[in-house]
Amino acid sequence: MPRRFVLKIGDHLENAETKKYYTERNFAEVAPQYDFITRVLSFGRDAAWKRTLISLLPSHESPVCVDLACGTGDIAFLLAGKYPRGRIAGVDITEPMLDIARQRNTHPNVTFSNQRSKTVRRGGIPRFLQTGRKDPTEDGILGSEDMDRTVGHNSAPQS
Repeated sequence: MPRRFVLKIGDHLENAETKKYYTERNFAEVAPQYDFITRVLSFGRDAAWKRTLISLLPSHESPVCVDLACGTGDIAFLLAGKYPRGRIAGVDITEPMLDIARQRNTHPNVTFSNQRSKTVRRGGIPRFLQTGRKDPTEDGILGSEDMDRTVGHNSAPQS
């Protein structure tokens, strides 16, 4: 009989390392069903808000983009479609999610790496994306965790 996966969040909130362990294990466990779960829990709306997010980004000839907490790569692939001459990196801490993203990847300008978002924000930009600029945000860095600020919770224009 297969062993049941048990991971209690309350046992992992004491410090950053145990939180990281919890996050990695949790997403590693759900990785094979992640896309299905996301679509079910969002009633299929996830695809629409991802397209909306990308449509709100400015036009650039060849930007450098980082998708933080990229999961299975949906946003990185949409970025590659919008910016075919850009360089896009998906960054995540869960290798099984990255494995799925790599298998799905058909874009030559997209790479995926196992890295904590915090290290990217501290200047640990993957070598593939390094441009020599002091501030990597000059190229525009997109993080999945920043979507609320970009898309907002409603579609009404802000005044």
